[in-house]
Amino acid sequence: MLSLYQAGALKKLLSQLDSYKTDITALQEIRWTGEGIIEKKNHTIFYSCDRKRHMFGTGFIVNKRIKHLVTDFKAKTPRICTIRVRGLFFNYSLICVHAPTEEKDDEEKDNFYEELDQTYEECPKRDVKIILGDVNAKIGQEEVHRPIIGKYSLHTLSNDNGLRLIDFACSKNMVVASTLYNHKDIHKMTWRSPDGQTYNQIDHLLIDARHVSNVMDVRTFRGANIDSDHYLLISKIRSRISNARKTYGTCARKFNIEKLKTPEISSVYKKQLNEYLEKHPTNDNDNINDMWKLLKNTITQTADTVLDRMERITYIDWFDTECEQATIRKNLAYKRMQQRNHTWKAVEEYTTAIKEEKRIHKTKKKIFIEHELKELEHLRSNNESKSFYQKLNKSRKDFQPRTTLCRSKEGILLSEEDDILSRWAEHFDELLNTETSNQRT
Repeated sequence: MLSLYQAGALKKLLSQLDSYKTDITALQEIRWTGEGIIEKKNHTIFYSCDRKRHMFGTGFIVNKRIKHLVTDFKAKTPRICTIRVRGLFFNYSLICVHAPTEEKDDEEKDNFYEELDQTYEECPKRDVKIILGDVNAKIGQEEVHRPIIGKYSLHTLSNDNGLRLIDFACSKNMVVASTLYNHKDIHKMTWRSPDGQTYNQIDHLLIDARHVSNVMDVRTFRGANIDSDHYLLISKIRSRISNARKTYGTCARKFNIEKLKTPEISSVYKKQLNEYLEKHPTNDNDNINDMWKLLKNTITQTADTVLDRMERITYIDWFDTECEQATIRKNLAYKRMQQRNHTWKAVEEYTTAIKEEKRIHKTKKKIFIEHELKELEHLRSNNESKSFYQKLNKSRKDFQPRTTLCRSKEGILLSEEDDILSRWAEHFDELLNTETSNQRT
């Protein structure tokens, strides 16, 4: 279920990712429930969470530019999920992980790496396999491990989780790419303690050794702020994606067909439609596809002339412009605090900005809920039973993500529009041509 607070947090996260122009983002500690796919305007979210408890949770956010290249998504456990992306020469299998912390017992750690090993082996052998996420592992600079980890880690010695990760990478012939690049220490830190005194490098990226040259850079960006104790870790990978698209413009608005109820407008519409069809006559020998295109263009052009377009429906949401401005002020204060020569005044300004943002968000959510309750009371007092129960049942239902993606008979995730339409046509053809339907007809 996606609560009001989680919806606002997701909106802030997507805004931050847009500013850094990321194509695929791996998420950990989502803390939703269940698993599925959520489609937003410019992003598609794939998530794998616990079915009952708001704990752990992993997932991916895919930009719409490469959404059509996603061929599969598997929700393994709340700690592990995979996504497959089509490439020009090789496909890419990305595994998002959230490993147990250093303090967990050996049994829990062993179970996690057994699940990770199983997930890795289930990926197609020819795919470029990439493991990324919060592995809670400190990688050291030991010379014996240099071929796997390089020499530019933030830490000097590996902890138990670090040695487990190195052993796993060695067994799969992988390389820890996040410790191969010589950056400043502030660009290696991926986690900070609540008191701001301790910094660790515990988020990592692993890739098959054969394809390690595809990784151009891995570093953290401290300016991204979504109220997390982790920094945004970005990797630039030189991968030959099959055909990433650039989308232009937006979907056309619907025609205002309510105007056709007016006799004057209805007569004008019929007259222009008939005139256009008379100028472009058809016969039985014409191709049916050409006839359909002609009819479609005729209806559309006539509607453009006679009918106006409807304004898009704007859904009421508590996260308005005032909330967005409060978040922007907080992020600016956060960036000032991240500067090397920051003062205590900058820290106080950031703390004040956080409190102000939370106050505004809390107030807006309260007003939004009160407005919904008043609208329900208004419908009840006016005896509008249908609208009342529709709105009441909608508020009772759990969050149901909407998606246009579907799977083929073989279980492959279809993201191309033509493939999706063909699958739906195939599905309805099977429904309409079963023995039961034939008997009824």
